[in-house]
Amino acid sequence: MGKKVTLFACALLLGFLVWNHACSKADTPSGPAFGNPNGTGSHDVTLGGAKHQKNYCEPLQYCARCHGPELRGGDYGEPSCFKCHADKWNGPSCGKNTHTASLGGVKHAPNYCSPFQNCTSCHGSDLRGGTGGELSCFKCHADKWNGPSCGKNNHTVSLGGVGHGPNYCFPYQNCTSCHGSNLRGGSNGEPSCLKCHNQTKWMNCGSVQHNHGMEGVRHATNLCKPLNDCVQCHGNSLQGGPNGEPRCTKCHGQLWQNANCGKGD
Repeated sequence: MGKKVTLFACALLLGFLVWNHACSKADTPSGPAFGNPNGTGSHDVTLGGAKHQKNYCEPLQYCARCHGPELRGGDYGEPSCFKCHADKWNGPSCGKNTHTASLGGVKHAPNYCSPFQNCTSCHGSDLRGGTGGELSCFKCHADKWNGPSCGKNNHTVSLGGVGHGPNYCFPYQNCTSCHGSNLRGGSNGEPSCLKCHNQTKWMNCGSVQHNHGMEGVRHATNLCKPLNDCVQCHGNSLQGGPNGEPRCTKCHGQLWQNANCGKGD
């Protein structure tokens, strides 16, 4: 009798273990086909710092089994697909690399000049960064999209085989926003304006020609009005510019204040 009871108990236990294993396979988030009828349930696609399943553009077909029929979260702690963003999978660009425009060595979406219409869904309503780790649009620069030259290639003048902006003769007024306040390179990889030449290139450029000789030193034509015409390069107080432009009082005092200024060499 005791032997029969033992065999019955063993059979009952074995049946329970088989039933429990079958339920675990059916209801627990595990197994190679979990969440994907094609048999690949791994989340190996990184988007905004979060892992996604490769068919993330069709979540109702491939993700609902784990993340819930409305994708608001599963029964075993699987997060809501709306936690970090809205229904991006419904957009025409889902699954496509939309950041194809390279600016300063950084990829941007083609419509980067209208970011409040095209970029806020990822980068935040104020473009200061998204909830999924998307960068702030202000990280590398200010609101350049508001400038009149946004989206235009304004380096249209070729000098020595290198494109320059049309106002290259006045770099302190026109080039510092990208190439740095001292023109030695910007924060996004924009090259130094002194990489291929020194500052004498723009000191004798266009209307800034230093072709007026005084005591063996060349001066710009409007040397008698330096506070109007020379401060751009030689500094606001004419005490020297950021790239070695000499101070205007190095060799003399403020001769430009003399009534005879410009009347003789």
